[in-house]
Amino acid sequence: MEHTEAKKEQHTEAPKEVRPYALVMYISEAPKIESSRAVDITPRLDPDSPLEHPVLVALRASGVTPSDVRSRVLVKFPQAIDAPSMLSIYAALCGFANRRLDVTFGDGDVIDTNALDVTSRSLEDRGRPGQVSEIVQCGAPSDSLAFVVGPIGVAEAEVLRYAKRVRMVPLPDPAAALAQFIAISAVRSRGDQDRLPLLNTEPHLGAEDDSDIDLDDLRKKAIEIRRLYRTDDRSALAPRSTLAAYQKDLLTAASLQVEAVMVALGSTTPGGGVWHCPRPHRHTHGDAIPSMRVESSRARCFRCDAEWVDPVRLTADVKGCTFDEAADWLQKVVEPQVAALIATVADRLPVIES
Repeated sequence: MEHTEAKKEQHTEAPKEVRPYALVMYISEAPKIESSRAVDITPRLDPDSPLEHPVLVALRASGVTPSDVRSRVLVKFPQAIDAPSMLSIYAALCGFANRRLDVTFGDGDVIDTNALDVTSRSLEDRGRPGQVSEIVQCGAPSDSLAFVVGPIGVAEAEVLRYAKRVRMVPLPDPAAALAQFIAISAVRSRGDQDRLPLLNTEPHLGAEDDSDIDLDDLRKKAIEIRRLYRTDDRSALAPRSTLAAYQKDLLTAASLQVEAVMVALGSTTPGGGVWHCPRPHRHTHGDAIPSMRVESSRARCFRCDAEWVDPVRLTADVKGCTFDEAADWLQKVVEPQVAALIATVADRLPVIES
C-alpha cells in the first residue's frame, strides 16, 4: 500500500500554469496586470453623435476587434466606480465579446464571472407559472410591482425567469451588483441568448421611466458594432484604405512565414509538420515530445493555445509583450532574415507540390 501511494505521488503532474490575459480593458487607470495588450475604454461623449451612449463611443474608439476578445480578456474597473456605470460598461462589453468577461476592481482579486453564470443557470426550472408578471423588480421592494429581494434561489428564479421584463435595483457595492446582474441574466437566458434587465437606481418611481437604463439595448448595440467587422466573405480582409498605420503594421507582421517566426523564437522541428513549443516552461517535460503544429501560416500548441494563432499573437504570448511590440519585433528582426531562418530548417519542412 505504501509503495502504491508513493508511486501515485511520484507521478502527480505539476499544477498547470495560469496563463496571462491576452487583453485587459480598463477604465481611467492603466492596469498593473500581466497581459499582451491593455486598452482604455473609459466612457466618453462624441460631439458628432451626442445621443450615442458614452460606453459605445469608447468601444468604437478603442480599436478592439472581435478577434481581440476571442482570447482571455479581463475588464478592470476602478475600486470606487458606481454600480450603474459599471454595469452599463460591462453589458456593452459582454455584447461585443458575445460572452461573459472576467472582472477585477482596483487591485482586488479577479472575479470568475463564468463560474457565477454557471451556478445561476443550474437553478431548477419548475416550468412556466400560471401567472406571469409584466415586470418584476429585483433588488428592492416595490409598492406597485412584483418584486424579489435577497439571494436568488429556485423560487425567486421562477419569478424572474418568466417575467416579461425585469428591473434591477443594483446593490451599492459594485462587486455585489455584478454578481446580482449575472445571476439575473443567467436565470433569464434562453439557450445561448441573454436577456438583460432594465437598470434603475430609484425604486420608488414607475414601472419604466427615464431613469431606467436598458442594458439589453446596450448589449444589442454593441453586437451591431461587432458586426461591422464582418464582410460578405469571412476570409476577406477589410479594404486597406480603411486601415490605420498601426493596423497595417500588424497585418504585415501577421503575414510573415510562420516557420521563420518559430525559428526566431527558438523553436526546432524534427519534421513532419510538428515543432517543439517555444514556451517549454509551460510543459511538464519541457515539451520533449513536440506538441505544436504549424500549417497554413498559423501555429498551435495543443497545451498553450486555445486556437490557431498567427505570428503576432504567438510572438506576443511567447515574449509577454503587446501586439504592437510583437509586430515591431517581427518587422525589425524576423522580416529581414526570413530566407536565412527558413534555410536552417528547410530539409525538415513539408514539400509543397505545385
